Amino acid sequence: MDKKKIGEYLTKIMIEKNVTRTELAETTGLSVLTLQRTEDGESFPHAENIIKIIEYLHISLDQLIYCGMNNLSELKKFVSQDFMDMKLRDMPVQPDEFGKSLLDYVIEANDFDKFHFFYTRKCYTEKLHTHRKLLLFLISNNKYDFLSEGITSYIPNIYGNGPKYSKIEKVFEFPILGRVQTHSDKLHLRDYKTIYSELSIELKQYVDTIFQVESEDILKIIPNECIRSEFGEFPLLLFLGFQKDCVFIVDYYLKEFNTITNEIISLCDLSEKQLCFQYINQTFEVEVVDSVYTLVRKQL
Repeated sequence: MDKKKIGEYLTKIMIEKNVTRTELAETTGLSVLTLQRTEDGESFPHAENIIKIIEYLHISLDQLIYCGMNNLSELKKFVSQDFMDMKLRDMPVQPDEFGKSLLDYVIEANDFDKFHFFYTRKCYTEKLHTHRKLLLFLISNNKYDFLSEGITSYIPNIYGNGPKYSKIEKVFEFPILGRVQTHSDKLHLRDYKTIYSELSIELKQYVDTIFQVESEDILKIIPNECIRSEFGEFPLLLFLGFQKDCVFIVDYYLKEFNTITNEIISLCDLSEKQLCFQYINQTFEVEVVDSVYTLVRKQL
């Protein structure tokens, strides 16, 4: 195992996927220094940490170890072909020797055209409406139609009698981010300032994908989980938007509210460098009434 080449390949994948070292450290629980040493080829993380890294980057262990170049399965080679060269009757058996399916390789390539090509030809063997990586793939490609209208799975009949496929038509099952446990009837900063850090790696990927796409259409179909406070209910994604300093998310949800609590505004660290703080300062006239902020959009 060549640590130097693996480190170089890891850096290449992070650049391609626009993932910073700080972001990867935050979501995996590893230190920035550990990741730097891995990229520099000076060390190699323990197995459980490697799993966290490849899951967040949506790559296989095989890809990382072989730096994406060697030991390709026949199924992987098949998926890598141009459309004109593909003959579906020659498709290798799935899953392959690495336990991966056609859909796994299409998602890794982030190729929606190929996804649609195989989808319309009933080539996938999974229940698509529960496939978490497919959900992230469609969100990242802003495919509102699939996400809102549902998707059809064709599960091969392995018993040999009856129809060739079992047809399943269902809408996607979106992850549940969970509820925040409050320490009293009133929601305090200590309750929601750690929401993002306490999410699982899988849910962090889900939230990050939603934030990166910046699509109002996608947000309209995301289950609107709310947090209760004595001043009303506010979407959980609004709190996460403040924590991740995502102006698009904060703006989308504040369009629905003219009043927000002092505590929500406090999620901004009052730093002029923070984008959400700048956005609120530039966009709203703020009045304080009984520790509640009333926001009035400025006439620009």
